[in-house]
Parts: sequence; structure tokens; C-alpha cells
Amino acid sequence: MVAVIHASRSFRTVLNYNENKVREGMADCISAGSYPKNVVDMAFNEKLNRLRDQAALRPSVKVNCVHVSLNFDPSESLSAVQMDAIAEDYLDRLGFTGQPYLLYRHYDAAHPHVHLVTTNIRNDGSAIKLHNIGKSRSEEARKAIEKKYHLVRATDSEATENTVKSAYSQRIEYGKSETRRAIAGVLAGVLTTYCYGSVAELNALLGLYNVEASRGKEESRIYKNRGVIYRILDNQGRAIGVPIKASLLPGKPTLNFLEERFVMNRIIRRRHRSRLRNAIDMAFLKGQVSTVNDLVGLLKTQGIDTIIRRNSNGDLYGITYVDHTTKCVFNGSELGKSYGSNAIKKRSGETDFPVLPLAQPGREEWGKRQEKDIVTSSVPVEQSIETNITGDFMETLIGPEYANEQLPWELRNRLKRKRKKKRSQDER
Repeated sequence: MVAVIHASRSFRTVLNYNENKVREGMADCISAGSYPKNVVDMAFNEKLNRLRDQAALRPSVKVNCVHVSLNFDPSESLSAVQMDAIAEDYLDRLGFTGQPYLLYRHYDAAHPHVHLVTTNIRNDGSAIKLHNIGKSRSEEARKAIEKKYHLVRATDSEATENTVKSAYSQRIEYGKSETRRAIAGVLAGVLTTYCYGSVAELNALLGLYNVEASRGKEESRIYKNRGVIYRILDNQGRAIGVPIKASLLPGKPTLNFLEERFVMNRIIRRRHRSRLRNAIDMAFLKGQVSTVNDLVGLLKTQGIDTIIRRNSNGDLYGITYVDHTTKCVFNGSELGKSYGSNAIKKRSGETDFPVLPLAQPGREEWGKRQEKDIVTSSVPVEQSIETNITGDFMETLIGPEYANEQLPWELRNRLKRKRKKKRSQDER
């Protein structure tokens, strides 16, 4: 058994994902714990409000929705009653005894699995700590349950690899589900949980699930009006199907929303650079890297996806790292000169690389669009955050002596101008 835990701020988003699967015939809600009604007699709002009311007992805790998937071996044939018993036992071992929960059995994968939706706020208003819950409690619970119920054991490597990924973001296959629902499911799993600093870095992450955020061409009406559309990609990286406007998706992930995330994410993710740098350096020190593809394979064992972009001749011109452990996305140049595409090509010994299929399908054309975004995406950020994040706020938060150093360059420049203007006024 492999357990994947994901914490969220939105019960509605998580429930929508599971309920949409039910409507599509790809899932069943098989059980509800600590609910006043039987699960078959409850409407959507009744399921939602029970969890929201429980979470309202501690309004200061914003991340109060817990979404867990329990994945079993394909050889195992478990009944709904058995899955319910295993799920309840798992929650008890994690310290969630008596918590309200909903249990969904999904049929959208080759292996049997269930999804649990619950909250970490207890009846007395106390909060169950989620920090490091995967290693501190989930692993022990998983092993005990495998032994108790005679389940096929998951290897430690498999368990680790799966626990660092989103609980409900899956690679989309066009035509298997309604486009808007499919895109919304992916966005729910990544937009507010991963730290990315540009449209390009966000698309490196979304591309893992066959989704792309696009601003259109510079001369297009969408681009000029600061619009964003989301669309599904096929296995060759080409857009397919009808694009969906950001304003029509849950949470309205518009350009203003993304740009606010960019600024905060650039600050938050700084403390995680060293882990990624060390992982890359150690991969080379092991002496097992003779091509970039070797590096990709080694990093993947540590929960890091490496998106490489090559031109038609097979030459590497772009690289982005997605660290699922720290939930951070870095373009290679953001980590330093030694981790960009040119440096990685030299460190791995690649010179004239033969033409091979791209590491991510169709990434050459995609990469050219996104490399441009890396340069241009920061330009409008300053405009969009005028009333959200200011130099004064950062000085109050981290102290005036460090505020200018910690801010991204857009805010550093604005803060310098503000101080210069203030000095000029004082001199008068």
C-alpha cells in the first residue's frame, strides 16, 4: 500500500474533484465517518458544510483540508467494506480518530485506490499537526496496516516517491474527462502548493500533467488585455481541445493571481535552493552522469523532475527543475550559473548530442515560448502588486537592514526609488 497525503486550503476544490469523478462514473463515495446521515442520502453541500463547520472551530488555521489517497497493488481485490476498514484504521493511526471524513473509491487507474477527505481540526478546536506527517506517522501506519490486513508491501522507495507528489493531480488524457474539470483538478493540486517564479516555471510544472497556461501571442487580444487561458496538451506537447479562460476556472487563476504568487514564491523558495543544488552536485559526484538523461534519472529517484528542452538538432538550450519534496520549481539559471543548461551540458560531458526524442514531448516549440516569458513575466509584476506587497511591509516583517536584500529585484528597485524620493522631500 502506498499513502499520499496532500494538505489544502479549499474543501470545495477537493470535494469537486472527487464528486466530478463520481458524476463521470469513475468513482463512488462509499463511506462517511462522523456524519449525521448515510452517505447515499447526502447532497454535495451537506458533505461540504460538515467539514467546513468542523474547520471553523479553529479559524486561525488556514490549511485545514487533508486529502489522502491510499493505493493498493493491482493484484489485490478489496471490497468497499475492506477499504473502509483500512481507511478508518489508517486515520486512527495518524491521530484522526473521530474526525469527519468522506471516502471515495476511484476506478480511473489500473490499481485499486481510495481517496480520503477530512480535516485536521478536532472537536475541541485543537489542530492536528501536519508537519512531516508523511515520515513521522504515515510510514509507520502504512507498514502496520500492510501486516494487519495482509496487503502487498510497498517498497520504501516506492512509498517515498509517491508521497512527494500531489494526491490528485494526474496526467490528463484528452477526451477521457470534461476539459474544464480536468484542468481544474490539476490546478487545484499545484497552484497554491508549489513555488514557481514565472509563467515559464509554472508551465514546466503543469506540463508534467499535460496542461499549459498561455498568454497568447504578443499581438493577440488576450495578451494585450493581460488574459490567461489554460489548455490541454497532447503527448507531443501540442495544444488540443478548447482553451479555458482563467476567469471560468475555480479560484480564478488569472494573471494578477499568478503574479502575486510569483513574488511571494520567489521569497519563500530561496531557503530550498541549497537542497536542489546539493542533489545536482551529488549526482555528478557519484560519477554516474555521462549524459543529461543520466542526471534526469538520478534526480527523479529523489523526487525531482527535470524538464529539459532541446532544439531540432538535439542540443540542450533550457532546463527546469521541479522538486516535489520542497514543492519548488526553479529554472536552471535561478539556481546559479553551474546549474543552467550550458553548464549542465558541459558538466555531463555532452558536446554534439545526437537528435533524440525530447525529454518532455513537444518541448522545443513550447520551450521557445516559455524562455521568452522568463524575461518578460517579471515586467508587469510591479504594477499588479502595488497594493499588495510594499517595501514598508517587508521592512516591518524582516527588518530594514535586510528588507532590500531579501526582496526580488522588482521590489528592490521600487524600494530604492521610494527612499530616494523621501530623502528628497526631507531635504526640501
